[in-house]
Amino acid sequence: MLRVAVIGLGKMGQHHARNLFRLQREGLVELVAVCDSDKTKERVAKEYSCEFYADYQEMLEREKPEAVSIAVPTRLHESVTKTCLQRGVHCLVEKPLSHSYESAKLLVDLAERNSVKLMVGHIERFNPVVQKLTEMVLENGLGELLSLHFRRIGVPRLTDIGVIVDLAIHDIDLALSFVRKEVEAVTCFARKKLASDFDDHAVIFLKFRGNTLAILETSRLAPVKVREVFIVGSKCCCNVDLVKQRIEVIESFLERATEWRDFKEFIEKFEPKRKVIEVKGEEPLYLELKSFVSSVIEDKEVVVPGSEALKALRIAELALRSAEEGKSINLA
Repeated sequence: MLRVAVIGLGKMGQHHARNLFRLQREGLVELVAVCDSDKTKERVAKEYSCEFYADYQEMLEREKPEAVSIAVPTRLHESVTKTCLQRGVHCLVEKPLSHSYESAKLLVDLAERNSVKLMVGHIERFNPVVQKLTEMVLENGLGELLSLHFRRIGVPRLTDIGVIVDLAIHDIDLALSFVRKEVEAVTCFARKKLASDFDDHAVIFLKFRGNTLAILETSRLAPVKVREVFIVGSKCCCNVDLVKQRIEVIESFLERATEWRDFKEFIEKFEPKRKVIEVKGEEPLYLELKSFVSSVIEDKEVVVPGSEALKALRIAELALRSAEEGKSINLA
């Protein structure tokens, strides 16, 4: 079995440990250790019957894991991941890959030089409803993608980065994976509301080659959790709830040669067909970790390589620049 460990036992890191223990019960891995500088987290090791370390370098030396999940604060991603890659350890790193594009690029290059797998935890890629939506997009089931509107809203949380790099990067990654064309312009408006040095609320506009438009609204200032995508295509529209894992497909009128004089006649001539697609629910993090483990065991390419995570981080940094400079950033 593949020897694995978790570095960083915050909220997300504990979920990594839980799911790796599930994979251990399935016979795919052996969870040999968990690590955190907070020694009170030793309880996690006891829960999953593995070793605990307060020093990740000591853990790497003693336990010699073949692969690790890295869920430390973003500002520590570079140093921790670099150490693991230099030791030849395959790495799954929580998003964003690092705090800056330059830092992340160093890690991607290092992984390539050392022939080590580096996967980034863009977890929404493994959400069953996103996988179904991706299938529909790739099969041209929506027709030409005209616009995408993402809403990712939630409550305040402790973090060492702003909401654009922390949360909006999920939807930047999804937009890039759906549209699969170059971004020509980035415009962003952001604000700071909490006692923080970072952005807490932002609206990002992306213009892709071919004129597909994307709007990404993200915030950690609301008392509710919203994870939604609305896509307008020439064949149909999709209203997607990422939490409930549900897609509502609404027929479009754009490919019909229908004419109407007013809204009343439009309603009489065109009543859109609707259908709801329910997907088989599964925890995205479990699917993500299983995919990473399988890639290591079978020596195949990871689903979200560092090179793709770099693209999302670059757009996030351009959005920050747009907000700071108060102008659109044109890339064409």
